[in-house]
Amino acid sequence: MNSKELKAHIVLLDDTDENVSESIIQNLINEGLSIITFLEKEWELSNNDLVQQRIENIISEIQFDEIKSEFKNWIKTGGENIIQGAYIITKHRYPTIEKAKIEENIENIKNSVWLELHDNLTALEKVRIINHILFSTQKFKGQKSYGTDLKSTYLNTVLENKKGSPIMLSIIFLAIAQRLQIPIKGVNLINNFILAYVDAESARIAYPENKNDVLFYINPFNRGSVFDSKEIDLYLEQLEVEKNEKFYTPISNIDAIRAMILDLIKISEFKKNEHLKSQLKHLYSVSLGV
Repeated sequence: MNSKELKAHIVLLDDTDENVSESIIQNLINEGLSIITFLEKEWELSNNDLVQQRIENIISEIQFDEIKSEFKNWIKTGGENIIQGAYIITKHRYPTIEKAKIEENIENIKNSVWLELHDNLTALEKVRIINHILFSTQKFKGQKSYGTDLKSTYLNTVLENKKGSPIMLSIIFLAIAQRLQIPIKGVNLINNFILAYVDAESARIAYPENKNDVLFYINPFNRGSVFDSKEIDLYLEQLEVEKNEKFYTPISNIDAIRAMILDLIKISEFKKNEHLKSQLKHLYSVSLGV
């Protein structure tokens, strides 16, 4: 669509015939990201509240379509870079965030950990180094009000404020470990999100009665404290929740980002932000391949 055709569509945005306006809106949405700058200029030039509102909605829908496309591609390629997944979900809320700054921040933390590592370290010693860099040097910490604060579960705001929810602190921890080829994965524990150090050979020697390959668990929300499955048993008992293998079993990066989305849905519901909640549910469906 050329500029003259785009102008003609904008003129018709205030048409009172819903069939006409909906057709115009869909035509503009179908043009995609290439017309956002044009739409923003038209918004500034317009004195019509209805036209401005519809332009805002069109921009939002175009950006959301792009988010869905990026998210589908990330899942399709295996979700190896967990920061990319968290970045895509965060960009839905903060469309102007810069990927380069996110990557630079994560790489700086990773490099600080890498400088302390050497071949003779045990699994526990490696985790202690990550803990030291993240929680003592970088001063990340858990945000107690994470259940009511969206900023605690978005990547950019947690990197800026150094405070986050269990899932977001775990994602940052995971990103560092995975980039250093340290075998750590997420575990979606009820009312919490923790990590597992996966070492099948060592786990079978240490815990021959256990069926999974977890050597020990890590709680980033509690400054990276380390514990075993018996503490999960006790935790579930205190919550009066029946034991289930899923609370002990490592999950994929895609499953971890899915948990991030679910946490954001709960917070948006608490905030009564129905539009955000609806779009997050759509992203959750995308993560399921629906």
